[in-house]
Amino acid sequence: MGPGRRGDVARRRRPPLAELGQALAAHSGDVEATLAEYEQAMFTRVETPADDAVVLETLFGDDTPHALVEMFTEQER
Repeated sequence: MGPGRRGDVARRRRPPLAELGQALAAHSGDVEATLAEYEQAMFTRVETPADDAVVLETLFGDDTPHALVEMFTEQER
């Protein structure tokens, strides 16, 4: 499994805080509308789960410590 696949898993698992910020800006003062928009985006994303084989390989494979570090640090690039 290449580093790109592990990074993809991390991206799907990370909360998209930028989307929350955009929803807050779009619905200034209307917390309910903000949360409704943000939750809809989250639910849509949850319907597309990460590849279980990739997740298991990252967590329990032969290169596990390094694979986990790479998965998280790849997000910072």
